[in-house]
Amino acid sequence: MVLKNKLFETKEILNLLIISLFVVLNKIILLFSVFIVLIHLTKKHFSNFFKNKRFYFLILFFLIWIIKNITISGCLIFPVTKLCSESFLWSNKNISESVSIENEAWAKGWPDYVNDKNITKEDKLTMKNYSKNFNWVKTWYSGHFSFMLSIILPYVLIVLLSFMSIFKFKIEQNTNYLIQDRRKFYFLFLILLIANIFWIIKVPVFRYGYSYLISIIALIFSYTGLRLFTLKEKLKVKILIIFCIGFLVIFLKNTLRIIKNENNYNNYPWPKYYSMGKENNFPKLQMLNISNKIFYRPINGDYCMYYKSPCINYGNYLDAKIIDKYGYFFIHLD
Repeated sequence: MVLKNKLFETKEILNLLIISLFVVLNKIILLFSVFIVLIHLTKKHFSNFFKNKRFYFLILFFLIWIIKNITISGCLIFPVTKLCSESFLWSNKNISESVSIENEAWAKGWPDYVNDKNITKEDKLTMKNYSKNFNWVKTWYSGHFSFMLSIILPYVLIVLLSFMSIFKFKIEQNTNYLIQDRRKFYFLFLILLIANIFWIIKVPVFRYGYSYLISIIALIFSYTGLRLFTLKEKLKVKILIIFCIGFLVIFLKNTLRIIKNENNYNNYPWPKYYSMGKENNFPKLQMLNISNKIFYRPINGDYCMYYKSPCINYGNYLDAKIIDKYGYFFIHLD
């Protein structure tokens, strides 16, 4: 049996690109998913794009997102400072850079570093320097890395169990299953490898890049099985058993998570959207009256969260410029 390389139709490629775009717009770091689709592009696809309505929907959807970004921030992609323009009244590269630095530092375990009592106040790095030169690795490794392992290890064990149940080892190369075009596999592996490296170096929070990690693990197991192993007998029964075991493990894991969860917090059972703390208390905000308009600014290290508005953590409210136009108030913060 030969695993032939399927040639996707133009509409299928466009459907995949639309899904990829939706994924990327939710999490910019998942941009590498677009390259996975591009592996299957041919000259025929390019020539047929203009004949398909899906292509124009894709372009229109993307343009609307870009216009939205420029309208609210002056950036093509916020907070990528290099993609911001000072041509707009509301543009502010300083705010964009500040948000970018803070996002990266938090993803690399900044709160754990700040609260580390073994580091004196004089020796603590600034948020910007903390993210540089791998200064964050020690803190991240002792904190978030353990959390990642606790989630990934059960998955790897299930995959390993599935692998051992489905395949049996053969020393010689398995000739029953051949991949017709290995170049695409290698290219896919390269994309996932680069994506994982970028994720770990730039924003190593599990929820940002776990899909890359799981994908490359699954790819390695599946390719190894097809190349060096052969399938066992009674495969359907084994797959059903594996599915039931996997479902049971996931069900028990999430059940224990719900039981052990501390539910004694403000606004339970709704999510904790008032505070970053365990008690979910309302943030402390300072009210400012500027040009007869009420603004809110967090104090004592709090954040705006989902509370009173308009509220922002960045910018100088005292120098705010308010423009009344077309029935809307446009607020420009210096």
